[in-house]
Amino acid sequence: MTAKAGSTVGVSSPNFSFLEEADESLFVQAINAEKFCLNEPIYALSKLRLFAELLARNLAARYNLRFDEHTTQNDLLRELKYQNIIDPRIAMLFHNIKNAGNLAVHENKGSVGDALTCLRYAHMLAIYYYRIFHDCKFRAEPFVTPPSADLLEEKLKQQIEEIARENEKLRQQLVDTAKISEEEKKRRLDAEKEKRELWQKLQQTEKPNLPAAPSDSAAMANYQQQLVKLKSESDKKSDLEFEQTIAAAQAESENICLTEAETRKLIDQQLRDAGWEADTEALRHSAGVRPEKNRNKAIAEWPTASGPADYVLFVGLQPLAVVEAKKRTREVSSAIDQAKRYSRDFIFSEGIEQPKPLVPARQEENAESNPHCIPFVFATNGRPFLRQLTTQSGVWFCDLRRPQNIRKPLESWYTPEGLRRRFNSDHAQAEKTLNELDFNFDFPLRPYQKLAIQKVEEAMLAGSDSVLLAMATGTGKTRTSIALLYRLLKSQRFRRILFIVDRSALGIQAADAFKDTEIKGSKKFADIFGIKELGEQRPDIDTSVHLATVQAMVRRVLYSSDDALRPKVDEFDCIIVDECHRGYLLDREMSDTELSFRDGRDYISKYRRVLDYFDAFKVGLTATPALHTSEIFGKPVYTYSYREAVIDGWLIDHEPPLRLVTEQNQNGVSWKKDEQVPFFHVTKGEIEYASIPDQLDFEVADFNSRVITPAFNRVVAQWLARHLDPARDEKTLVFCVNNRHAEALTQLIREELSLNYKTATDDVVMMITGAAEKPQELIKRYKNEKNPKIAVTVDLLTTGIDVPEICNLVFVRRVNSRILYEQMLGRATRLCPALNKETFKIYDAVDVYTALQDYTQMKPVVVKPKIKFSELAAEIASSNLLEARELARMQFVAKLRRKKLSDKTRQRISERAGMGVPSLLEFLHSSPLETVAQWMSENAALIAGFDRINGEGEIVIPVADQPDKYKFEEIGYGSGCLRPEDYIKNFHDFIEKNKNEIAALKIVLTRPCDLTRAELKQLRLKLDDAGYPEKQLEKAFKQQTNAEIAAGIIGYIRRAALGDPLMSYGERVDKALARILQAQKWSAQQQKWLLRISSQLKSEFVVDREALNSGQFKAEGGFNRINQVFEGRLEAVLQNIYENLWKKEA
Repeated sequence: MTAKAGSTVGVSSPNFSFLEEADESLFVQAINAEKFCLNEPIYALSKLRLFAELLARNLAARYNLRFDEHTTQNDLLRELKYQNIIDPRIAMLFHNIKNAGNLAVHENKGSVGDALTCLRYAHMLAIYYYRIFHDCKFRAEPFVTPPSADLLEEKLKQQIEEIARENEKLRQQLVDTAKISEEEKKRRLDAEKEKRELWQKLQQTEKPNLPAAPSDSAAMANYQQQLVKLKSESDKKSDLEFEQTIAAAQAESENICLTEAETRKLIDQQLRDAGWEADTEALRHSAGVRPEKNRNKAIAEWPTASGPADYVLFVGLQPLAVVEAKKRTREVSSAIDQAKRYSRDFIFSEGIEQPKPLVPARQEENAESNPHCIPFVFATNGRPFLRQLTTQSGVWFCDLRRPQNIRKPLESWYTPEGLRRRFNSDHAQAEKTLNELDFNFDFPLRPYQKLAIQKVEEAMLAGSDSVLLAMATGTGKTRTSIALLYRLLKSQRFRRILFIVDRSALGIQAADAFKDTEIKGSKKFADIFGIKELGEQRPDIDTSVHLATVQAMVRRVLYSSDDALRPKVDEFDCIIVDECHRGYLLDREMSDTELSFRDGRDYISKYRRVLDYFDAFKVGLTATPALHTSEIFGKPVYTYSYREAVIDGWLIDHEPPLRLVTEQNQNGVSWKKDEQVPFFHVTKGEIEYASIPDQLDFEVADFNSRVITPAFNRVVAQWLARHLDPARDEKTLVFCVNNRHAEALTQLIREELSLNYKTATDDVVMMITGAAEKPQELIKRYKNEKNPKIAVTVDLLTTGIDVPEICNLVFVRRVNSRILYEQMLGRATRLCPALNKETFKIYDAVDVYTALQDYTQMKPVVVKPKIKFSELAAEIASSNLLEARELARMQFVAKLRRKKLSDKTRQRISERAGMGVPSLLEFLHSSPLETVAQWMSENAALIAGFDRINGEGEIVIPVADQPDKYKFEEIGYGSGCLRPEDYIKNFHDFIEKNKNEIAALKIVLTRPCDLTRAELKQLRLKLDDAGYPEKQLEKAFKQQTNAEIAAGIIGYIRRAALGDPLMSYGERVDKALARILQAQKWSAQQQKWLLRISSQLKSEFVVDREALNSGQFKAEGGFNRINQVFEGRLEAVLQNIYENLWKKEA
């Protein structure tokens, strides 16, 4: 090899000689840094920075990542980490070299210790790189530090000797762990001796002349040719090769082992990033460093009565925290105990102020019972927090001021301001104030809303760090949140709250609610507390509530372009997540099965990582708590279900779904082998015909996704036009498969309405999807204006949009997720007095109930869409767990089924697989697992090619040109879509079976006059759970008798079980009242109250003391006042009414 000008090629290196043949440019930078690290540490650090930059680009090129000369090292490292090419340990090595190099280049700062530490980091990275890409069996020798020399100053000698001692410990640890042979030990010692001799040659003079090396930019430019070559080679690699390389890199990361001193360097940097002055070498107690006013110091090796603490964090002159630092291989959580000991044994000397909060009352009260002198303790080993390694990673923290406070892991460090603020907060006083606050707001809280708030506060006071509220859509979660936020902020229990939504529309809606809701004394919430709306990156000092989307917080927390802009862990002390079930839809954490064979970082939910990042009390709000929602927030502390809200009269019920049956949705669409099929070319926008090699079959679930069905869509539009009169004020929401489907159906409905109604105009129907122009404005029009009456959407309007006028929901798409289905139903459940809305209707064109799953069964089949086919194939072949292999098989089939394949791609797959794609899918799904594994092993190249089908080529979808025909429509009762007479018979059987098991049911059948409100509510809930809600019973009896009789739930029960005549409940109340009025003489005042009580009976079924002490009655004196009117006989009067109510006529 020919040496270049300014290079040191040809010079042997004690630590990097293996790089010389592998990568000359990397070797040049490494040996220059190595040679001058003792005498010119700043120069050495600049070369190490360049080494790290070249190496990062080398890795990016090998993994085919996009970058150019303008890509910063920060951005490149972020992308490498995001793609799971480097893990957090490797990323930290890169970042620490970068940070030290930046200080050297830009501020001329850097010590010999910094240079030696970064040189060792570079040595680790070089071995990591060499073993992955050049020789996986390469036996790396431990890093060798230069020998001590008389010409070096005493301090320098101490630094080197200390590093050498640490390396000796590490080397011995590695020897003990590996239990290597005596011959191997001798070989390694000989190698170290040779390295030391090389060091001595490199350090021949006290201050060697710096080489006239090219500038960093020139070196980078010279390296470009090699990067181009590496990129070209990576283009030719298969996905399987990429996956194998990443797996090797992840395995190699496990060999990174830092000394305790190096771990301290990493911790120093983490503390500096959080705003502390930290430098283990310079800021040590033994070096005379002491706390100072207006400075925030992390002073190392602070003496206590039981030994030196690794760090004590001083805010000014007050020591607020003790830090215990461990090696990266050690457990962290248990190290808190050692930090506690140092806190207990801290000695206050002259110039050190004892920590005193701004409100000292609580400290004085607890002084005798709390033995700890320092209020907070931390423990860490420098490793970033990983949920799968909870006790061995992260920054562990414990607040020692209360014995109930338990230790917990944090993502990062408290800032000095955050720690001071936490110390000065008086939670006990805040909680006392919270208990004293009333619930009297300018808007009335419903009973269940008040109870929900109380349950959250009780959980918080009991020490929970997260809670889940499950409240049905339409029951006022936003208003409940506003009241909760007001109480938490007013009591000063929390200082700043992050309010997270999953989409901008909901954020805008929440911001409007904060700004418009009058909460106390006609003052709006936003007038009392500072609000930051969507789009605002950072809260101000006086910000109390910051609104943000999940997506924005993921960007800010996980992928911030500037570390300084990343929020700190103490930026918020409370987080409220609206529609928190959406995190489950975004991503989720690994199941126990998946943990056995996948890398955890691939599956840790970004949504959850954002929540974990902040040290904050977390409240999740949802209408539909799924399994994974509960895993994040815990089980609901309070649940107010849709059925309860319907029974209590806060929401309305839906009628049994009206189902459309056509030729195509009943029988499906199919083409026979070799038949000419019209295909729609998405990119061209054209229809072309092609012969198919296999029979094609599509069921209704595939309509308008895998096959376009214009005839079916036309029949649906005709059907809807018969039911939806545009002259009515009610609104309709139509759910479609995708934007293409929504656009087509919108036009078809317009056309059919215009044929049926002269009043129909063009803007009666409108497509409102994310693809529409200015969708937020369209949503406002739909909500506030007369037109559009019918909104056709995909999923933009599925959650969080409140339009009380919605009376009809139309499903022209299958919905597998019951969570999503319940959210869709929630669009129509709200009361609308203006329309006298009593129920809403469901029009089902695709038999939506068939595909619904229970919440507990809702595991996404493909958890991580980016997972490679080759990776799944490897799991099918090699996993030790049968369940894991079956899961991988399911994911493989589901992922391949979702692929949009062009004609050419289908033909290519058919030729190589020996069967058509439909047949291949059936083979993979139904064949024995061992047969599938064998086939995958033999067709690895074909499987690797599946991942390169990226949808950018020709996408074609078959178009069903067969005619469709309306057959009939039917109302389905219960999960089996029964006929009304069968449904009523099942209802009768249920009552017979349970009349002696359910106490309230027995009362209804024997003495209905004794039924209480609570018993009636519980009975309704049990009937709902069994599939017999009142509105469905009403509809079934109407169909059976051809008479519309709203007999009420008690009337339907007695009709089914006892044969009582069906009578309108209102009519029944009127007859009972007539008998009461005729039975004796009543005063005018008494008659007035009897009429009001009977009116209330028609809506509540039971009017008792509780009912008369609430609502309109309470305002006029309640039960006691009315009892006076009836001369103390009100209880007897009520009993008489009930007896007459259910009295059988002669």
